[in-house]
Amino acid sequence: MISIGTIELIKAIESFQTGKGTKLATFAARCIENEILMHLRSLKKTRKDVSLHDREKEVVIERFGLEHGGDERTQREIAKELGISRSYVSRIEKRALIKLYHEFYKAKR
Repeated sequence: MISIGTIELIKAIESFQTGKGTKLATFAARCIENEILMHLRSLKKTRKDVSLHDREKEVVIERFGLEHGGDERTQREIAKELGISRSYVSRIEKRALIKLYHEFYKAKR
């Protein structure tokens, strides 16, 4: 995921246009998030089982809209629903994505 994020950051910087009312950091974050989401969706086709704890699973499903119509939710929305901080949701999400990455990265070797 780190290489995907780095490549997408470079692309975002190259394609960023000032004067559109968006900050570079916001634009780049959206680009990186979209690229990782597309990557996760492509991995979904492999149907490999990965063990995630219930709280990690819930965060990933809600964050990327993997159930119930595909509505993506923000970390803030998930935090409010679960009664935890946004930064804790971020840490849970990161830990779960790292688990998924390592599992699928090994599978492709």
